[in-house]
Amino acid sequence: MNDGKHCPACGQDIGVWPVLMATLPNRIRCPHCKARLRYQNAGALIVNLLVLLLALCAVFYFSLRPRYGHGGLAFYLVVAGLAFAAWMPVELAATLYVRRRGTLQKAG
Repeated sequence: MNDGKHCPACGQDIGVWPVLMATLPNRIRCPHCKARLRYQNAGALIVNLLVLLLALCAVFYFSLRPRYGHGGLAFYLVVAGLAFAAWMPVELAATLYVRRRGTLQKAG
């Protein structure tokens, strides 16, 4: 099968977890045969996700700065924690999107 769900090497569904835990859509490993996989033409998605992550961080930074002042470890930990919590649904949505719309291929 040539879709975003099945490994092109072994033909089994790779599931959501390997895609969700991959740092990039070109660093996926099949949980069954351990083949390196990547999503074809995922560059635009990566760029859009990075821009969205930077925007989330900026929103939290500038909205919390009046309350916590200019810096300090607590301020940066709160910003990072909120950005991480807001990022998880985005990452899950991106994973489901590439599984539905993307094409998996073996990484060369």
